[in-house]
Amino acid sequence: MARKKEQTARRQELREAAGRAIVRRGVLNVRIKDVAAEAGISEGLVRYYYADLEELLVELHEHSVDRFYWARMEALRGHSGADERLAALVAEGLPRDAEDQLCVILYELHLLAARNRTHAALMTSLWDREVSLYAAVLQEGMARGELALRQDEVTVASTAVALEDAFGLHIVARNGRLDAARGRALLLSYLADATGVAPPEMALPGVALPGVTLPGQEVRKISGGALTGLGTGRSEAGGVRAAYDEADVDSTVTVSVGTVPDHG
Repeated sequence: MARKKEQTARRQELREAAGRAIVRRGVLNVRIKDVAAEAGISEGLVRYYYADLEELLVELHEHSVDRFYWARMEALRGHSGADERLAALVAEGLPRDAEDQLCVILYELHLLAARNRTHAALMTSLWDREVSLYAAVLQEGMARGELALRQDEVTVASTAVALEDAFGLHIVARNGRLDAARGRALLLSYLADATGVAPPEMALPGVALPGVTLPGQEVRKISGGALTGLGTGRSEAGGVRAAYDEADVDSTVTVSVGTVPDHG
């Protein structure tokens, strides 16, 4: 029993070492010697536990998929309303920043999917599990009368996951136009439009994040939890005061919004 526990612990150490090597060098440049260097052991000892690099990368991919999925499941605990649960999913679905190691590792390993059926299956399994999370929250919200979907729940869920993947790639690639906070705001904005309700942690495009003022950007008017109009104005932390150009709406509107979840 003790030996089995020791082997399990060693394999975990090697997976973690492989992850660090991937973050440093990129998955296409990683070799067994890089994993050995990160773990502080010989190449021969790495090969004692893993026949080759591919076996190690597949196991790392499997564990990374599980870690990412179960973190999202855990994030739903303590949230009952559909709006809160959607906000929690979004908070865990995007990289915290460009240094989010787990997300970087997953994006790197997904590169292997185009030419490797095992990695493709793992990428697909993560997609299916993430879509199922969103779909379950959306279906439950519809059943309770909390949401009014514009499309079926699988379509909305699939679009949300696709947006997460797209935004996440730009975040870890250090796109100067799209950081984690902006990505969350855009995704939450899509969900507000798709479900008819604004998640409570929502920061809409054009709505300032804490401590940030964004003059002259588009903001959305919220009435009864639904998005009803567009205009331009000056946004301020903790809320929005927006001057609308349209003659058929009030000249100003105040929208209270929560803060974007902080992963730090």
